[in-house]
Amino acid sequence: MKKRFSHNATIQQKLVLTLLLSILTPMIIFGSIFRIYSRREFNAQTLSSIRTGFQSSINSFQDQLQLITYAERSFYSNEKVQTALSGDGHYDSIAEQQAVEDYIFYLLRSINSMVTDASIIHLSAYHLSTDYYLTKNFDQYSFPLIAPEVRENVQAYSSYLEPGQYTPTHTLSVNDDIGFTICLPLYSPPSIDNSIGFLEVIIPRSRLESLCSSLYDATDSEGLLVLTENDHVLYEVNCDNTARYTHLLSTMNGENQINTISYENGITVLYEHLTFKNVNLKIARIIPMRALGERSDDYITGLMVLLVALVAMAAFLMCLCTIQFTRPIQKLMAYTCAVRDGDLNARMEDFITYDAPDEIGTLIHDVQEMVQTIHRYIIRQYQLDAENKDIQLKMLQAQINPHFLFNTLQCLAGQALELDSMVLYTAIAALGQMMHYAMDTEHVMVSLKDEKEYASSYLMLQRMRFPVQLDEQWDVSDEALAFPVPKMILQPLVENAVRHGEILKSDGHTLHVFAAVASDGLMLRITDDGIGCSTDDINMLRQRFNNLYEGLRSASMRRDTALNLSRSTLQKDSLSSVQQNVQSMQTHIGLQNVYQRLLLRCGWGCTIQVQNLQPHGFEVELFIEKGVQDENPVG
Repeated sequence: MKKRFSHNATIQQKLVLTLLLSILTPMIIFGSIFRIYSRREFNAQTLSSIRTGFQSSINSFQDQLQLITYAERSFYSNEKVQTALSGDGHYDSIAEQQAVEDYIFYLLRSINSMVTDASIIHLSAYHLSTDYYLTKNFDQYSFPLIAPEVRENVQAYSSYLEPGQYTPTHTLSVNDDIGFTICLPLYSPPSIDNSIGFLEVIIPRSRLESLCSSLYDATDSEGLLVLTENDHVLYEVNCDNTARYTHLLSTMNGENQINTISYENGITVLYEHLTFKNVNLKIARIIPMRALGERSDDYITGLMVLLVALVAMAAFLMCLCTIQFTRPIQKLMAYTCAVRDGDLNARMEDFITYDAPDEIGTLIHDVQEMVQTIHRYIIRQYQLDAENKDIQLKMLQAQINPHFLFNTLQCLAGQALELDSMVLYTAIAALGQMMHYAMDTEHVMVSLKDEKEYASSYLMLQRMRFPVQLDEQWDVSDEALAFPVPKMILQPLVENAVRHGEILKSDGHTLHVFAAVASDGLMLRITDDGIGCSTDDINMLRQRFNNLYEGLRSASMRRDTALNLSRSTLQKDSLSSVQQNVQSMQTHIGLQNVYQRLLLRCGWGCTIQVQNLQPHGFEVELFIEKGVQDENPVG
């Protein structure tokens, strides 16, 4: 596997680089994907908005055209003009002729008031054989009739639109460029065959451009193409390929419905077939992709700039936090380097001050405690080396003094025998045997028989001190006598009955010792009928036994998991801590020592039970697990 970081890089540098990579890599990927999909979605939304605006503009365009047709159709609401146009063209007087012309021009002016930007309003009266004109400057002209060209197959009472240049049939000058003309053949209601005239409203190109300006956005280089129903171009702007769009509009289906088509060159076309009152128009709005792209690019660029700024801010804050969090570790490393170089007197405060109760604070505290512990261990080792010679001397003295006392007791026993004092001889011999038994340090495990003899000697010496009647009952099976037990396990139980049960302070007490071997171990029970123990002391003893068990068991578990500690050191530390705990207990210390040595020598299955007897007395029951007497759970 390739090394991603240099060996010389600090953890701070690695964390900063990792955080930057963790932030920038996903954000770059996200930004790329976001740009693609956002642009697509934004274009779709923009196109939808354009469609909505296009529809609204078409509706406005349609309303303006309908206004012109409604203005023309006001002819059918003027009965006087209808009557005049339906006449035969003969007048009884000039005044009557003038009145008819006034009616007609009044109609034309009313149409002009609704279509204020019309260049010319022209009315051909067939029966009157006269053409009437009203210009945008309200100039009125009448000329002899020249029959106009009327489109065939036009539905009666319906208007239609003619594109392109308008050429008056008379010597009438038109200064404006003509955009289109709205034509309305006139009939005498209710006939659909009796044509009485022809009405034209000529709209200048400036008005056409004004109407079409709302259908497209010239600032985005959009194009617009408006065709009549015969595919004649009514209006065209920014159309590079008019033939393509003309073919598209000629093949479209559906009326008054916006359709959309997109070409490979990035051109999107919105088109509609507009139909109303026999006026048919085909409108196409050409939108280059560049126009959509510019809108989306401006929006997405703003978002990306904001995103980059936020990511940069987040990266800066995270790097700042990383540096701040790892700075104590760097200072701690400087302290450990000083300790490594042998400066055990180095003070943590000279390198770092960190009071926060978090993981780093705990680490700093533990390192400081560890260094202090090592320092104490080194000092302790020096002290142990200095005391080693004194200990060796004391060990020699400890070996000489017991032997001297034992030999002295043997001499005293011989003199007692010479004086024929059997009682004194028996006592001295028993004391000598007890000393010999106690000084034997080679045998840690002994038989219960040896323990019984040692306890019997102890009772005999105690009865010499307290000459009272004591009923000793030993109910011990032969199999139990051969059962191996830790040395000095029975005598402390007997001593507990003597000291705390006070069975040697008065006559008539009984001490019963029961021992039997079960399938899984030895059952040992010592019962007395002494004064017993208070309930509080019983509960305290049980709690201390439980604490002793838990303490030794946890010490054993620490030994199994502490791979860097030697076995002897762990055993010494564990036992010394438990022994200090036991030594601090002043009541029934013999029972606690017995239970401690049972756990240490015979396993975790050993138990001790204590209880009061009725009406008085005390009972201690031990269970020694079978088969593990040679093992040491802690050692």
